[in-house]
Amino acid sequence: MVRELLDVLHREYTIEDLVEVHPLHGFSRRYFRSDSSLYSYNEENLEVAANLSKPRKERGKWWSGKLAATTTDISFDELLKFYAHPQRYFVNESLGVKLANISESVEESESFTITGLQNYHADRIILDAILKEKNLKEVERKLRADGIWSLGNPGELFFREKERELTDFSTRLEKLELGSPQEDIEFEIAVGLYTLKGKLSHIYERGVVYIRYAKLKGKDLLTWWLHYLVAKEIGLKNDVVYLQMKDAEIYTAHQGQQGPTLEEMLDIYIHGLAEPSSLLLRPGVEYCRQTLSKRATLPPLQKARKIFREDLDKGYEPVWSLLFGDASEDNVISEDFVALTEKTLLPLWRMLESG
Repeated sequence: MVRELLDVLHREYTIEDLVEVHPLHGFSRRYFRSDSSLYSYNEENLEVAANLSKPRKERGKWWSGKLAATTTDISFDELLKFYAHPQRYFVNESLGVKLANISESVEESESFTITGLQNYHADRIILDAILKEKNLKEVERKLRADGIWSLGNPGELFFREKERELTDFSTRLEKLELGSPQEDIEFEIAVGLYTLKGKLSHIYERGVVYIRYAKLKGKDLLTWWLHYLVAKEIGLKNDVVYLQMKDAEIYTAHQGQQGPTLEEMLDIYIHGLAEPSSLLLRPGVEYCRQTLSKRATLPPLQKARKIFREDLDKGYEPVWSLLFGDASEDNVISEDFVALTEKTLLPLWRMLESG
């Protein structure tokens, strides 16, 4: 109920920043800083916080320098993976290091609700079944058999609720009148000094559609835009590209688009192979929101730094913890971050806001 209320306040009244996130530990320095909205009268925690605040040698960034990134042949699939999370891609692909992501872990639960990652996978399966007019009773039985859905009446009631939600979403898709699906197109195109190879999928008679039944993230905007750039470059007859999300929808027109060029996106990718990219997506999205909001309560850069610090403190971004260590948010969310965000995410967010 609280989440639904916050969604309504954000969507209908553009009211944000109502939730105050408390630190995990009572001895957090945030409870005892004069500039903090949080406070505590616990003397023992104050003493611990004071000890933690004593000057210590800063570990700084774990990574420094650059790797050699001389490739000019680029895979479209790899490009999409990079723009889903640039820093994770650098650690995984350039350094060959794999880290578990706490936000993607799924714990077993006896609850009639399902956890985040399970919910996302189940949504995809149910939506696909609705779009293809499959028997939903069979889908429900298979989800239960696979351990993705809960048993008993609570699970059945939750499935009916999910079915209604996703049916409404599929109705929105039908209104696009995309026509019949078309075959994927394999392409190899020269872009400046680069050669981009891959396959363009999700093609219909009247355009390309990128669908994800989830709340909009920075990676969705960038994926949508890359599909448009490729569709335009290969001369697709109808290069309109639709983005359909749980909480947002947007499509490209044939002209007047002011986003980054395909060559600029490839330049950022190559740079991100050699060293960690300064394009941090969640802080970047918040930077865009604050920049374009008439009711913003914080300067864009301050908001982005706050989001960066919160995600680190909660353990949501182990890759950031590895790469940036104890470096201050000012050193990470810096001029380079602003430049990349304003080149990539901000023009796309403007399109989204303008409708």
